[in-house]
Amino acid sequence: MIKKHFRTTVCIATMVAIIITILPLGIIQAQTTYSPFHDVPTTHWALPHIVKSEIRGVVSGYGNGVFKPDQTVTQLEAVVMAVRAMGLEKDANDVNQYVDTSALSLPTTWNARGFASVAIKKNLIDTSTFRHDAGASRAWTAQLLIRMIGMQGQLDSLAKTTFKDDNLIPIWAKPSVALAVEKGIISGMANPTGGFDYKPNDAVTRAQLATLISRSDRYMNDVQGQLPLGTIEKIDNNQITIVKKDNTKAVYRITTTSSLYNANYSPITTTQLVVNEPVRFQANAAGDIRYIEIVNRSDYNNLPQATKADAINGSIVQVYPEQKVIIVKQENNTLYTGSIVNDTILRNSAQNRSIVFADLQVGDTLELTVNGSAISTLNVTKAAQSGLLKGLIFAVDIEKGLLTLENSGRFSTYTFDDTVSVEYAAVRFATIRDLKKGDEIEIQIENEKVKKVKLITPFQQTNFSGSIVAVATSDNIVTILTSEATPKAYRVNNNTVFSIPDIVSGGIKDLEIGDQVTVAIDGQFISKISVTNRPTQESVKGQIVLINTTLSMITIELANKELRSYKYDNTLELQIESVSNPRLSDLSEGTYVALRVDKNTIRKITVNNTISGIIEGYDKTRNTVTIKHDGGTTTYTLDTGYDIHIFDINRPVLEDLTRGMEVIITLNQNRIRKIEVNKSITSMVTAVITDWDRLEIEDPTKTGDKVRYYIYDSVKFIIPGITNPKLSDFKVKDAVKIDFVGYDIKQIQVLPTMVGSVVSVDTARNIIDVRSRTENKNVAINNKLEVFSPAEVLMSISNLKANDYVKVITMNDKTKIYQTTAVDVEFYSVTQNRVYYYDSARSFRNMELDRDVQIWKDNTYYLPGDLKQGNQITMYHLNNQIIGIRVK
Repeated sequence: MIKKHFRTTVCIATMVAIIITILPLGIIQAQTTYSPFHDVPTTHWALPHIVKSEIRGVVSGYGNGVFKPDQTVTQLEAVVMAVRAMGLEKDANDVNQYVDTSALSLPTTWNARGFASVAIKKNLIDTSTFRHDAGASRAWTAQLLIRMIGMQGQLDSLAKTTFKDDNLIPIWAKPSVALAVEKGIISGMANPTGGFDYKPNDAVTRAQLATLISRSDRYMNDVQGQLPLGTIEKIDNNQITIVKKDNTKAVYRITTTSSLYNANYSPITTTQLVVNEPVRFQANAAGDIRYIEIVNRSDYNNLPQATKADAINGSIVQVYPEQKVIIVKQENNTLYTGSIVNDTILRNSAQNRSIVFADLQVGDTLELTVNGSAISTLNVTKAAQSGLLKGLIFAVDIEKGLLTLENSGRFSTYTFDDTVSVEYAAVRFATIRDLKKGDEIEIQIENEKVKKVKLITPFQQTNFSGSIVAVATSDNIVTILTSEATPKAYRVNNNTVFSIPDIVSGGIKDLEIGDQVTVAIDGQFISKISVTNRPTQESVKGQIVLINTTLSMITIELANKELRSYKYDNTLELQIESVSNPRLSDLSEGTYVALRVDKNTIRKITVNNTISGIIEGYDKTRNTVTIKHDGGTTTYTLDTGYDIHIFDINRPVLEDLTRGMEVIITLNQNRIRKIEVNKSITSMVTAVITDWDRLEIEDPTKTGDKVRYYIYDSVKFIIPGITNPKLSDFKVKDAVKIDFVGYDIKQIQVLPTMVGSVVSVDTARNIIDVRSRTENKNVAINNKLEVFSPAEVLMSISNLKANDYVKVITMNDKTKIYQTTAVDVEFYSVTQNRVYYYDSARSFRNMELDRDVQIWKDNTYYLPGDLKQGNQITMYHLNNQIIGIRVK
C-alpha cells in the first residue's frame, strides 16, 4: 500500500513562488560599465566604442584580455580595422582576390597582403605614399575614414576648418578633415585658449581609432557584420521587445553584463530606456542583450515604428490547437480570444525559457501584449499543475509515491497514488512498477497528482538491422524500416559511432536513403550505426605526376614512391576545397589528391588544401618547411605572404616553429600559405560569461593572472555526463583542457575531478588518502600540491583533517585540493538541479547541485530523487554548489 503522507508538487511551486515574491529582486539593472579587457577600465572614455568595435570584430585584444588602448596605430593596422569595419575581412582572406603588393614591402608573417589588396581595390590608400609601418597620423586617418564611408564625392577642395591649428593641416588632408567634422566623426582637442586643436601630425591610438570608426557606423548600415537597427516596443523588467528593420519582433533579456548607452555614449540603466526609441543592438545566441546604443532617428531612414499594444493579464480557460487560438479569462473576469501568429513571441519567465504553442495548457497564468485579436507576446508567469507533460524517467519511488522526470536537463518531481493507471503496449495489465529509468513517458496531471502514465518510448539497449527510409539531418533523426515492416525513428548524438565504407569520421549527413544498416541502441539514442550494402572502393592517396587528357589517364606517386596510373571517364566527381564547379584543368602536377577507385577507374578525386602533420624542420635560406604526414615526408616551399598562427605568440615567425610540433598546413598551388600549430593548455575556469560568449580561466603562463577567450559556435565541448553541452554548462572551478589550432579554439574538455572524504593525512609518508564512491586516491604531499580553504585561501596542509569533504583537481603534474563548507540543514525538495531546504534559523533557502554531487548514508549511495522531505542532512558546498550530501 502506498503511503498517503507524501508531498505534492504544488507545495514546492507555492513555496518557491512565495520566496520569489518576498525577495527584493526588482528590475535587473544592466552593469553598463562592463569591459571585456583588463586594461580598459570601466571609466575609460572610449569604452563604449571599444566594446562595440570588439563585438563587430573590428578590433581584438592580444589573446590575454589585453587591448592596449593607448598604443599608437600604424597605417597598416588602421587599414586592417577599416577593412573589417567595411565587412570585407572575408575578401581579405580570399587568395583569389590578391593583387600585386610587392612594392609595399609588407610583412609576411601574417595576412597583410590580403588586407592591403582590399584597401587598394577599394581605393582606401594611395600605393605611392602608403607606408605600412609608419604611424597613422590624424591627418592621414581622416582621409582613410572618408574613403571608408565612400564620401569622396562630397569633398570640397577649398574647405577650411575652425581648428586653431588649421594652418598645420596638410592641404591634401584638409578637405577630408573638414568633411569628417561635418559628419560628426571627428572632433578636436581643447587647448588652453578655449578653442580646439586638431593636431594633424599626432599618431592615433587604438582607442581613438576604435572611436572614430564607431562614430562612422551610421554611414555603413548595410556592411557585413554591422550591428542591426531596431526600435524599442516594450520594456518589461529585464525583458525588452525590439522591432527590427524588417518589422519582425524579438524579445531579449537584459542582464548584469549588458552594455547600455545613450546617443551621447554615456552609460544608462534599463529604467532609462524609452519605448519607441531607435537603437543599434546586439544579442547572443541565448537571447541576452550584449550591447544597446540609442541612436538619433534623424540619422537613419525607414526605421520601424513601435506598434501600440494592449497589455492583458489572466489565465487560459480554453486552447484550440488546430486554430492556434486561446481564450483567456482576464483579471476583471472578462474573456479575451486571441490568435498566435507567425511572429508571436512565446516565453515562460517562470522557467526562463522559450516555449511553443503545444506547451500551453488550461490554467496557465499569462501576461499578453495584443494588437486586436493578434497576440504579439505571450509570457507564462505560472504554469498550471495539470494537463499532459512529457519527459524521461529519472527515478520512481514506489514507497513514497514520487515520480521524477528529466526534460532538457530540468528535473521535476510529481506525486502519485495507487489509483494511477499505466498504458504500456507490451504489458497487458501494466502498473507503475513496469516502468524503469530512461523510459520516455507522457503523464496526465489532475488535482496535482499523476492520474495516468503513457509509455512513449521504452529505454532500449538492443541491436537490429534494417533499411534507412528517411534522414533528418537538422533534427539528428534517422528513420529505419525493420523486419517488422514498421518504420521507427531514432536519434543520433555526439557519441554515435558511424561506420560507412570509404568514409572516415562519418556523420548523419553521410547516410543515404536505401542504406542497409545494423544499429545498436543505447537508451533513446543510436550508439552505433553501420552501413552494410555500399560497394567497397579502393582509396588511394598520392601526388599527381601526370595528367594525360588524350588517354583519359592520371598517374600518381604514392608515399613509397610507387607510380600508379588510373583511367577516368565522364562520371568522374571532382572536389577541390575552396573551388566551386571545379574542372580537371584546375589540377596540376604536384597536387596531393585522394582518389576513390573502382576497378581501376577513378570515381572521385578530392583535393584538400589542408594537411595535418609534424614539423621535421625548416630551411630559412631556401624558404622551405619539411612536414611528416600520413603520405610520408614532404618539403614544401613557403608561399609569398605566408602566415604562421600560434595561439600564445603574437605575430610568430619561422624561428618559432620547432621540430615535433603538430601542425595543419594550408596549401596554395602546393606552396604553404598558412601554418597553424596545434597546442593544448590545461587550466581552471574562473568565470563563465555567457552574455559575451566568453570563458575565463587562470592564465597557465602567469600565476595570479586570468585570461578570457571568445567562444565561437564552432568550438566543440566535452563535459562528462552531458550529451550536448553548452557554454553555460561549464562551472567555476572546472578543470579544462583547451585545444587550439593556430589562434582558434577547437575543443574544450572538462577534465575528471574527484570528490570525496579525507581518510588520512600522513605527513610521515607525505601522502593524503582521499576516498570517493568509486576510487581511493593517494595524493602526494610535495611542492606541486596546493590546499585551499572553503574561502579559496591557500592554507597549510596541517589544516586538512580526516573526514573533511574535499574536491581534488589534477592538471598536468599539479594537484589542488579544495576544502568544502559543511552545514546541517533539513531537506525539503529537489527540482531543476537545486536543493530546497531549511537552515538552522528555519529560513527557506536553495542551492545548486554540482554535476559531480554524491549523496550517501553510511555505505549506501542515493540519487537526488531518493531524498525525503524532512530528512536531516549535512550539505558540503563549494562556490555555492553542493558537491556532497550526507543523510543522517
